[in-house]
Amino acid sequence: MTALTQYQRIEAAALWREHGAEQRRDVIVSLGDSTLIISDLHERPLTHWSLSAIKRDNPGKTPAIYRPDNDSHETLELAANEDTMVEAIETLCRVIDRRRPKRGRMRMASLIGISFAVMLLILIWVPVAIRDYAVRVVPMVSQIELGERLSLYLRPYTGQPCSAPIANLAVKKLRDRILGPDAQLEILRQGLRDVLVLPGNIYLASSHLVEDYEDPDVLAGYLLVAKTAHPPELTLRDTLRETGTLATFGMLTTGHMSDGAIQNYADTLIKSAPVPVDTDRLVAAFSAANLRLAPYAYARDITGEQTLPLLEAEAIRTDTPRAALSDRDWVSLQGICGG
Repeated sequence: MTALTQYQRIEAAALWREHGAEQRRDVIVSLGDSTLIISDLHERPLTHWSLSAIKRDNPGKTPAIYRPDNDSHETLELAANEDTMVEAIETLCRVIDRRRPKRGRMRMASLIGISFAVMLLILIWVPVAIRDYAVRVVPMVSQIELGERLSLYLRPYTGQPCSAPIANLAVKKLRDRILGPDAQLEILRQGLRDVLVLPGNIYLASSHLVEDYEDPDVLAGYLLVAKTAHPPELTLRDTLRETGTLATFGMLTTGHMSDGAIQNYADTLIKSAPVPVDTDRLVAAFSAANLRLAPYAYARDITGEQTLPLLEAEAIRTDTPRAALSDRDWVSLQGICGG
């Protein structure tokens, strides 16, 4: 630290004793950059004291007596009339003391910083860790129960699932063809844009995909896109993320999720937008399912402009896709909601 400007040229007479047994000698004291310079009467420096370590032996008394540190036997006694030098030393010592790092403050700042980092870690890492663990350990039977309860909370928006004995057989055939025998497929009258996927491999499809198109491959295409966009693990992960850490923890500890969490998620899910799927993944999925791309592509955009990559991929296919359902099954399925 540089000495304060108004004190840079101050000198004072004093008595200096280097050791406790030595006789005091006359010296001249001056201020330097962060030091107190003690010189003999010929202005030859005898020693330098650091201003940050100087201690006064007799605060408030005169003449002022100083030491270079607490343990030293070296002393400096300023003359009684050297008030300016005493004031300068006291002022600089106070300035240095204020600028010196305070251990208590540093400890408190460190404690606050560590606490904040721990809290941030808890807020960010713990929910993700709990969710990842739940995705790994929650059994399929619990996922199915969660999906079925979620389906019930969606009923105010969707109404009851459509059902008819002959049509139900067609639903089963379409499910087995596109989704697999372990999936559940329900056709619903209202409230859905196209297809919703719930935990437990449960698919809810809008009846307009059945009633508004003459080709079963439209409904099959939407189901396949939903399956590609929402594999079971991702569907469960999304559900746990949206319902929150407490609901996830409850799922882990009791095997069930609270009604409030499911209700809130149902209200959000019914308004959610479709998840976009990469074109290459879609083309691969349709090829693996031996399903035509064109009916789905034109159902999404009747002009074909927005789904041109799908139509182009269809044009260069070398395999021969087969219809998702026979005409007879499709006709029976179209009457599932009484239309």
